[in-house]
Amino acid sequence: MSTRTPLLSITPLTLNSIPTAEELLGAAKPLLDEVAGWKKGKLIGSVQTQYRAKQKGDGAPWHSRLSTHTKEELSFEAFWKGLGPRGQHEPQYVHEIKAATCLRQLEDPRMSIWSMLYVFPAPFQPRIFTALIAVFPPKLASPGHATAPSAGAESYDDEFILVQVPIDVSSDAELAKANTHPEMNIVKHDNIVHGRYAATERVRKTQDGKTEWLMATSSNAGGNIPQFVQDMSIPSSIASDVPRFMAWAKTQPFANDAPARMPEADVQ
Repeated sequence: MSTRTPLLSITPLTLNSIPTAEELLGAAKPLLDEVAGWKKGKLIGSVQTQYRAKQKGDGAPWHSRLSTHTKEELSFEAFWKGLGPRGQHEPQYVHEIKAATCLRQLEDPRMSIWSMLYVFPAPFQPRIFTALIAVFPPKLASPGHATAPSAGAESYDDEFILVQVPIDVSSDAELAKANTHPEMNIVKHDNIVHGRYAATERVRKTQDGKTEWLMATSSNAGGNIPQFVQDMSIPSSIASDVPRFMAWAKTQPFANDAPARMPEADVQ
């Protein structure tokens, strides 16, 4: 029986219902642990996809991907430096994101509200995804160091976790205005669709020096695209993010950094 809480769903939070970072982390960990029991989907290149049908409390089905990388491909430290600053870096390798705006940095430095403008080829309309993003750096996501996920499983030297859930900012006039991306002249804003996207990622450093990257997501792009059509395209879409990120990360200065002691709390 699932132990996941409703916090991880495509039902948007409100500005008055923002959970604590610890609550988000507490919701993410059980979901990530459940993925191993989901139905296996396509193996796309070296990326294994999996699927779980919509259950009570879900707004849409869940999809996941898992990939493992050698330190020669990219070190765990480089994964952290590339994925940790989520809002700043994602538009650099997900080219459908044409604008990314931090609407508000919350009092907890691990949490911030972001707005992402996606522009797709015709006939698909542009979409805005507004999200609360929480970042749990190495040593904070896995207190105790070298913990094992379950009895008999492989142990891990370190990990970090990212959580993203949709949030409705329309109750705040200033945030609502910023969420329209007025600086962008790519599209007519009255044609923009607001989508909903929930996801969590866990990146682990294994004891043999490899890095395991697991992501689970549930989404609804909104507009007139039927959910079953969206679901058919999600496995290939999320799998493609792996080589996109890897290709981008290898061009960044941090890709060649020597392994060093990881930061305890700095996510900027």
